[in-house]
Amino acid sequence: MTQRESAIAAGYAATRAAKFGAELEALPRVKQLITAARAAIVEAARAVTTTDAPRVVRELEAVAFSDIGEVFQSAPTGGLQLRPLAEWSAPTRRAVSSIKVRAGLDREGNEVTVTELRFWPKLEALKQLREQLGMTTPDGPAPTEVVVRVIRE
Repeated sequence: MTQRESAIAAGYAATRAAKFGAELEALPRVKQLITAARAAIVEAARAVTTTDAPRVVRELEAVAFSDIGEVFQSAPTGGLQLRPLAEWSAPTRRAVSSIKVRAGLDREGNEVTVTELRFWPKLEALKQLREQLGMTTPDGPAPTEVVVRVIRE
Protein backbone atom coordinates (compact mmCIF):
# COMPACT_ATOMS: atom_id res chain seq x y z
CA MET A 1 0.00 0.00 0.00
CA THR A 2 0.98 3.62 -0.38
CA GLN A 3 1.69 5.73 2.70
CA ARG A 4 -1.75 7.32 2.34
CA GLU A 5 -3.54 3.96 2.01
CA SER A 6 -1.64 2.60 5.02
CA ALA A 7 -2.63 5.60 7.15
CA ILE A 8 -6.29 5.23 6.17
CA ALA A 9 -6.14 1.49 6.97
CA ALA A 10 -4.65 2.42 10.37
CA GLY A 11 -7.66 4.67 11.06
CA TYR A 12 -6.42 8.15 10.13
CA ALA A 13 -8.78 10.57 8.34
CA ALA A 14 -8.58 10.38 4.55
CA THR A 15 -8.14 14.16 4.30
CA ARG A 16 -4.81 14.10 6.15
CA ALA A 17 -3.77 10.48 5.55
CA ALA A 18 -0.92 11.29 3.14
CA LYS A 19 0.70 13.60 5.72
CA PHE A 20 0.29 11.12 8.58
CA GLY A 21 1.49 8.24 6.40
CA ALA A 22 4.73 10.05 5.58
CA GLU A 23 5.25 11.00 9.23
CA LEU A 24 4.63 7.43 10.40
CA GLU A 25 6.97 5.89 7.84
CA ALA A 26 9.74 8.25 8.97
CA LEU A 27 9.63 6.83 12.53
CA PRO A 28 12.59 4.46 13.20
CA ARG A 29 10.42 1.69 14.69
CA VAL A 30 7.98 1.82 11.75
CA LYS A 31 10.89 1.73 9.29
CA GLN A 32 12.24 -1.33 11.09
CA LEU A 33 8.88 -3.11 10.94
CA ILE A 34 8.40 -2.31 7.24
CA THR A 35 11.91 -3.58 6.44
CA ALA A 36 11.27 -6.82 8.38
CA ALA A 37 7.89 -7.34 6.69
CA ARG A 38 9.37 -6.80 3.22
CA ALA A 39 12.20 -9.23 3.98
CA ALA A 40 9.69 -11.86 5.14
CA ILE A 41 7.64 -11.43 1.95
CA VAL A 42 10.74 -11.78 -0.24
CA GLU A 43 11.90 -14.87 1.65
CA ALA A 44 8.47 -16.51 1.41
CA ALA A 45 8.35 -15.83 -2.32
CA ARG A 46 11.86 -17.22 -2.77
CA ALA A 47 10.96 -20.40 -0.86
CA VAL A 48 7.94 -20.97 -3.09
CA THR A 49 9.64 -20.23 -6.40
CA THR A 50 13.03 -21.88 -5.99
CA THR A 51 14.24 -25.37 -5.30
CA ASP A 52 17.51 -27.15 -5.61
CA ALA A 53 18.65 -29.37 -8.48
CA PRO A 54 18.97 -32.57 -6.40
CA ARG A 55 15.33 -32.29 -5.33
CA VAL A 56 14.23 -31.86 -8.95
CA VAL A 57 16.19 -34.98 -9.87
CA ARG A 58 14.60 -36.95 -6.98
CA GLU A 59 11.11 -35.92 -8.08
CA LEU A 60 11.80 -36.86 -11.71
CA GLU A 61 13.29 -40.19 -10.59
CA ALA A 62 10.18 -40.94 -8.52
CA VAL A 63 8.04 -40.64 -11.63
CA ALA A 64 10.48 -42.07 -14.17
CA PHE A 65 11.18 -45.22 -12.17
CA SER A 66 7.78 -45.70 -10.55
CA ASP A 67 6.41 -49.24 -10.39
CA ILE A 68 2.65 -49.66 -10.24
CA GLY A 69 3.23 -53.09 -8.70
CA GLU A 70 4.20 -51.37 -5.45
CA VAL A 71 0.61 -50.24 -4.84
CA PHE A 72 -0.95 -53.72 -5.02
CA GLN A 73 -0.89 -56.79 -2.84
CA SER A 74 -2.44 -60.23 -3.06
CA ALA A 75 -6.06 -60.26 -1.94
CA PRO A 76 -7.18 -62.91 0.58
CA THR A 77 -9.80 -64.09 -1.92
CA GLY A 78 -7.30 -64.25 -4.77
CA GLY A 79 -6.38 -61.58 -7.27
CA LEU A 80 -5.03 -58.18 -6.30
CA GLN A 81 -6.10 -55.40 -4.01
CA LEU A 82 -4.79 -51.91 -3.39
CA ARG A 83 -2.33 -51.60 -0.54
CA PRO A 84 -3.16 -49.03 2.14
CA LEU A 85 -1.66 -45.65 1.24
CA ALA A 86 0.47 -45.70 4.40
CA GLU A 87 2.34 -48.73 2.97
CA TRP A 88 3.33 -46.98 -0.26
CA SER A 89 6.88 -45.68 -0.49
CA ALA A 90 7.35 -41.92 -0.61
CA PRO A 91 8.60 -42.02 -4.24
CA THR A 92 5.54 -44.05 -5.25
CA ARG A 93 3.19 -41.55 -3.59
CA ARG A 94 4.94 -38.69 -5.42
CA ALA A 95 4.57 -40.51 -8.76
CA VAL A 96 0.75 -40.50 -8.44
CA SER A 97 -0.93 -37.46 -9.99
CA SER A 98 -4.45 -38.21 -8.72
CA ILE A 99 -6.58 -40.71 -6.86
CA LYS A 100 -10.34 -40.91 -7.34
CA VAL A 101 -12.54 -43.10 -5.20
CA ARG A 102 -16.20 -43.63 -5.95
CA ALA A 103 -18.87 -46.01 -4.75
CA GLY A 104 -21.23 -47.80 -7.07
CA LEU A 105 -23.00 -51.05 -7.86
CA ASP A 106 -21.68 -53.96 -9.88
CA ARG A 107 -23.81 -55.92 -12.40
CA GLU A 108 -25.33 -58.03 -9.64
CA GLY A 109 -26.29 -54.97 -7.59
CA ASN A 110 -23.56 -55.37 -4.99
CA GLU A 111 -21.93 -52.26 -3.59
CA VAL A 112 -18.39 -51.76 -4.86
CA THR A 113 -15.73 -49.14 -4.40
CA VAL A 114 -13.79 -48.14 -7.50
CA THR A 115 -10.38 -46.55 -7.00
CA GLU A 116 -8.75 -44.88 -9.99
CA LEU A 117 -5.06 -44.08 -9.88
CA ARG A 118 -3.29 -41.82 -12.35
CA PHE A 119 0.46 -41.63 -12.48
CA TRP A 120 2.48 -38.76 -13.90
CA PRO A 121 3.75 -39.58 -17.42
CA LYS A 122 6.89 -41.72 -17.18
CA LEU A 123 8.26 -40.93 -20.64
CA GLU A 124 8.12 -37.19 -20.05
CA ALA A 125 9.85 -37.64 -16.68
CA LEU A 126 12.55 -39.75 -18.33
CA LYS A 127 13.14 -37.07 -20.96
CA GLN A 128 13.38 -34.34 -18.34
CA LEU A 129 15.63 -36.48 -16.16
CA ARG A 130 17.99 -37.04 -19.10
CA GLU A 131 18.17 -33.27 -19.58
CA GLN A 132 18.80 -32.65 -15.86
CA LEU A 133 21.60 -35.21 -15.82
CA GLY A 134 23.22 -33.83 -18.98
CA MET A 135 22.42 -36.90 -21.02
CA THR A 136 21.29 -34.80 -24.00
CA THR A 137 23.05 -32.40 -26.34
CA PRO A 138 21.61 -29.49 -28.37
CA ASP A 139 21.47 -31.90 -31.33
CA GLY A 140 19.46 -34.54 -29.45
CA PRO A 141 20.33 -37.44 -27.16
CA ALA A 142 23.91 -37.78 -26.06
CA PRO A 143 25.72 -40.57 -27.85
CA THR A 144 25.14 -43.84 -26.07
CA GLU A 145 25.47 -47.41 -27.17
CA VAL A 146 22.57 -49.76 -26.62
CA VAL A 147 23.01 -53.45 -27.23
CA VAL A 148 20.04 -55.78 -27.17
CA ARG A 149 20.60 -59.51 -27.37
CA VAL A 150 17.72 -61.86 -27.90
CA ILE A 151 18.55 -65.41 -27.00
CA ARG A 152 16.17 -68.17 -28.02
CA GLU A 153 16.47 -71.67 -26.80
